[in-house]
Parts: sequence; C-alpha cells; structure tokens
Amino acid sequence: MEDLSQYLEEFLADARERIDNLNNAVLKLEEIAKGRADEGEKRRIIDQIFREAHTLKGTAATMGFTELSEVAHKMENLFDDIREGRIDISNDIVDVVFEFLDIISEMIDDIEKGREHKADLKSLYEKVDKIKEKAILESKTKQEDDPKEVRKYSVKVFFDKNNTMRGVRAFLILSDLEEIGEVIETIPERKKLEEGNLEDDSVEYIVLSYKTPEEIASMIKKHPEVLSVKINEALEAGVKRIEIYLQKEAPLKEARSFLIMQDLERIGEIVDIKPKKSEIEAGKLIDGNKFVVYLKTQEDEEIIKEIITKHPDVEKVELEKKEEKKQEEPNIQKFADRIKISKLVRINVEHLDKLMDLVSELVINKGRLEQIAESLESKELLEALSTTSRLMSELQEEIMTMRLISLSEIFNKFPRMVRDLSKEMGKEVKLIMEGQDIEVDRAILDKLSDILVHLLRNAVDHGIEPPEEREKLGKPRVGTIKLIAKREKDRIEIVVMDDGRGIDPAKIKEKAILRGLLTESAANSMSTEELLNLIFMPGFSTAERVSSVSGRGVGLDVVQEIVKSLNGSLSVRTEIGKGTSFIIRLPISTAIIQALLIQVVDEIYAVPINNILESKEIVRDEIRTIGKKEVIVLRGEIIPLYMLHKLIGLSQNNKDRFPAIIVDLGSQKIAIGVDELLHKKDIVIKPLGKLLSHVSGFSGATILGDGRVVLIIDINSLLEGVKYGGV
Repeated sequence: MEDLSQYLEEFLADARERIDNLNNAVLKLEEIAKGRADEGEKRRIIDQIFREAHTLKGTAATMGFTELSEVAHKMENLFDDIREGRIDISNDIVDVVFEFLDIISEMIDDIEKGREHKADLKSLYEKVDKIKEKAILESKTKQEDDPKEVRKYSVKVFFDKNNTMRGVRAFLILSDLEEIGEVIETIPERKKLEEGNLEDDSVEYIVLSYKTPEEIASMIKKHPEVLSVKINEALEAGVKRIEIYLQKEAPLKEARSFLIMQDLERIGEIVDIKPKKSEIEAGKLIDGNKFVVYLKTQEDEEIIKEIITKHPDVEKVELEKKEEKKQEEPNIQKFADRIKISKLVRINVEHLDKLMDLVSELVINKGRLEQIAESLESKELLEALSTTSRLMSELQEEIMTMRLISLSEIFNKFPRMVRDLSKEMGKEVKLIMEGQDIEVDRAILDKLSDILVHLLRNAVDHGIEPPEEREKLGKPRVGTIKLIAKREKDRIEIVVMDDGRGIDPAKIKEKAILRGLLTESAANSMSTEELLNLIFMPGFSTAERVSSVSGRGVGLDVVQEIVKSLNGSLSVRTEIGKGTSFIIRLPISTAIIQALLIQVVDEIYAVPINNILESKEIVRDEIRTIGKKEVIVLRGEIIPLYMLHKLIGLSQNNKDRFPAIIVDLGSQKIAIGVDELLHKKDIVIKPLGKLLSHVSGFSGATILGDGRVVLIIDINSLLEGVKYGGV
C-alpha cells in the first residue's frame, strides 16, 4: 500500500478541526436538551456530529491509527443510537461525549509527538455501556419483538470520477455495510477495496441485511463523495427482475396480471412476485398499476418484452440487466482529464518567516532609496523609484496577507472551555462570539490565545455571579459573556464583556493597602481610573479564595505583558452590578508596523500608530494643575499631561505651544507632550538584544533610510509609574 506518512500533518490538522467542530456541536446539543431549540435543529446537529465522528473514524483507519479509529467508532455508535431514537440526549450522554473528545485530543497530541497513548479506554467503554443501558427507550423492547426479515440486496454506489479518494471511501462504505449485515460479494473484488484501489466510478455490494433499502441508502449518502445509490434485491444467476406497468385506467388489472404471469411461466420459473399473489388478487398493485416478477429464464430481453406487451392495457416493461464491463481503448485525453492540480500549496511556516524578514529588509532599503532620490533631485530616478516602491509595497502586503489566519482557529476552542469552567463552579453561562472570521498575523494569534483564556476565566470566576445570586438581583439566571472582534483599519479590537458584578474600585483600594502595595494616603489621592489600573499589577488579586481558576495573583499582569509585547494596548471599563469589559487593541501584524516619528530635543523616536488615539496642539496657558499634576481639558474630559522629555530624562524646552499625542492607558487617557510631530512611516521592528532588554520604555528599534537607528517607544512600560498612581 501507499506510504501515508506524508499525509500525517494534514491528517492532524483535519482531526483537530473536527474535534473543535464536535465540541461546539455537542455544546449546541446540550442547549437543545435544555429545551432551547426545536426538533429540526436537534436532528440537524445530531446528523452533523455523526458525520464528523464517522469521517474521523475513517481517516484514522486509513492512516493506520486503529485505536483512535476505534474510539471514534464507539462515539459514532452512540450517536447512531441517538439518531435512531434508541436512546435520548441527557447530561450523562453529553458528559461522556466530552470525555471521548478529550481522549481523542490526547491521542492526536500523542500521535504528533510519536508517543504511545495510555488512556484507560476500557473504563470509558464500560461507562458508555452503562449509560446506554440506562437510557434505552421503552420502545426498544417492542421493536426487538417485531420479526425482521433478512433480505439480499444489490447495492450500487456511484462516486465522483474526479475524486482521488473514492477507493478509500468505497472501503469505508464496505465497513459500514458490515455493521448492518453481511457483505457476501463486492464488484470489484474485496481485496482491491481493502487496498483503497478503485479505477471505476462505481462499486456493487451484495448484502444480506434486515435494514430497508431506504435506511441503507441514507447511511451511504452521508459519505460526501457519493453521487448516487441504487439498491435492488439481488438476483440469482439467470434470474431477471421484470417491472410491468399497466395503464392506470385499465379495468380488471388483477385478471390481466395473472394472464401475464401464466405466459411468463411458459418460458421460465417465477421465483418471486411483488406484491404477493393474495394482494394482486385483491387488486392491490404497487402505485395502483405496477407489479414485479422475478423470472428465472434463458430467454433474452426482447422475447420477454414481446410476450408481455402482446397483452392489452400494458403501458411499459422494464427489465434489470447486468451491465457488462466494456474494454475501453486507452484514451490519453481521458487520463489527462483525471489529473487535477491542487490550487493550494502547503508551505512550512519557517519559509513565511524568512520571506517576512526579506521584505522587512526591503522596506528599510526602500526608505534609503527614497532619501537618495530626494537628495539627487533626479526626475528619472524618482519616477523609477515610485514604480519600484509601489511594487515593493504590493509585495509587502501580499506576504503579510499570506501570514494571516482566521480568529476562528482559537475562538472555536472557547465555548467548551467556558462550559466546563461554569459547570465546575456551579454557574450558568452563555458565551456569545462575534468576528471569528477576522484574520490576524499568525505570530499574534499564537499569543492571543493565552490572553483570551485568562480574560474568559476571570469573567467566569470573578465576573458572573452564581445563579441564585443573579435571581435575587433581578438578573437572568444565565450569565452572558461576549467575545467580540472588530477590524479597525490596520488594527483589531477584541472585547471580552460580561454582565456580572463589575469591579468595585473601593475594594481594589482596600486590597492594595492591605497587601502593602500602596500607602493609605497614596491610595486616597488616586482617581477611579488609576485604582482600576491596579488590577494589572503583578501579584494583585481581589479573589477571596484561591481556586483552580484564579486567586493566585497571576493573570491580568501576564495578559498586559503579552499585549505590550505585541505593541498593543489593554483597557478596562466597568460598572458595579452591570458588568466589566476588557478591550484589547492590537496591530494586524507585528513585523512591519506603521509608526509616527516624533522629535524630542535632537532625538527622533517612533510611536506605533495603534497606540495613538489622536494628536493635539497644546497652548501652555491652557494647562491646568490638579493635585500637583498637570492636566488638559479635551472636549470636557480631564486628561493628565506628561512631557516625554521628563519621562526619558532629556532637558525640556518651555515652549508656549507644542504638539502632544493622546494615548489610551488602561482605563484612562494620557497626553504626552513632544517638540515636533514628523511623519507617519512603515517601520521594521528590531529587538534591542539581551544587553538592553532590561531597559523600560522601549519595545525595540528601527532603521531609517539614512541609516539612523530610532528607538520605538513602548507606551505601556513608559507610563508604568503613571498607571499605578506614580509620576
């Protein structure tokens, strides 16, 4: 057989996607079990889960992971029982399905790392059996008492000719048929199907089963590559199936039917008749005008038709004939048509990273060329550079687009996490997600997952109240958490919002004093916004107890550090008794960003555009002093003012007018005064290196076109003292 190891990476990615789909589908099913959806939706989700489990079982078997295939098969059987009405959905069923999915996830991880899986599958299977026994419907006993006739069927399955996996699918259908009966013959032979080899676009299975043709066809059609299914009762050698249609208005149809059968008996042996003779005698034909004769005869089709059609009132005659395979001449075009080149190419992430590094160098050199062209004042050079610059910008944009990944990659994991956390804590929580289709750079996505896990866990633990407490407060018993992503120009905004108890600034102040983080006088002088920012201090927590979820003082400080490393910002909005919102603003990409170049004394610095809300020219006479702090009033809002000179230790020029940038710092706005705003520019972020990694206030450096190195300001660490009530 073909070496399938080359498909391992693709299999693992597909399996993880199916596990996410299954987790979310089971969560919806759990909602339905609580009476929150109609029966049609219930049936659709059950069918979806069955298909996902079935496909996972098949692909695992194809790749040779028999234990994984067996686990998926057990889960598939469980949902087959649900689908067929033998058992109903319950909390026990949902819990055990999640156990299945957790074990499958562990198996996928073990396969990827080349480890042997050591889960206790036996106890899981025993648990499932007990739950199934308990959940068996009362109607099952009645169903088992009804005698079921085993019939022999010819099942013909037709596939898409262009699908290269039809051989594998034919083998999976063979496995399915063996679960509902006995497959006594296949065309082509069974060995070819087991090897996954199928040259034709159809397979015929001869099956003994108690299932009806409709049930068999429904099972087979769940395979995506199947175009159609044709099922008839299998004929013995020499037996022909003859469908005879009489005119609907013909009188005495029962008499005409017996005369036709008498003539057919002269040329062979009637093996079977449908409907039965007694029903034909009563005038009960199929659809009122049709009956079927199974005739064992050596006569050819034309003679049989001639014998039947000589009778009046016969409308038409159809005979089933065995299709003989034709030996076709080799057709070059036919084989050429089968060759389909995929439009997708798998690329190692390392190659994308290398491309991004090269594009970053091009951006730096583009700036250098622009400066040279301006200094030479060459019209031809400027025109050529304009075209080159446009092409380089398109290349940069294309490479950055290649690195984008949908937020659904991580969002899809959160409904299950919130469900498990809320159940563990005895709370009822509904998670609403929006904007999963927004795309971000893969480097951001990797870190964003950790950020959102912390915020969602905090929302469940700290934010949402227990159901009984919510009811006393006049709130819905079920709390709501919203996870919303929005695209705003060259950045994304992600909001984690809950309708819980909110954050009490007075309680924060009390905890900060109690833990020695602030003196009482310092805490009393702080504004509400400054008090709220204390929740981002390392080691700070308002939790009364330490749990498996939170309370250890590790969480929001970690979140803020990650956001800072991505050149983003994190802010909080809260209202006591109404809820809390955490707003994360991040650039779409972290390798090449837009920045505003600013000047302080003789030094030039870069500030990421996504940190800046707006800019404003400050007149010194407009500056006010509140509690020894300089502030400005912008559209009725009091905003603290700090000069960048003082923050980074440079001498300050006391100009009457100077520009300032307004930035978002946690839950408050801050104005930062500078000497001059230069211009906006695409910059490449370069790390500072180990020797300068301890320097706060800067996230990296960039190189301008003239070769000058410019430091990139990190607003969050620069204003660290300001954020917690200091200078």
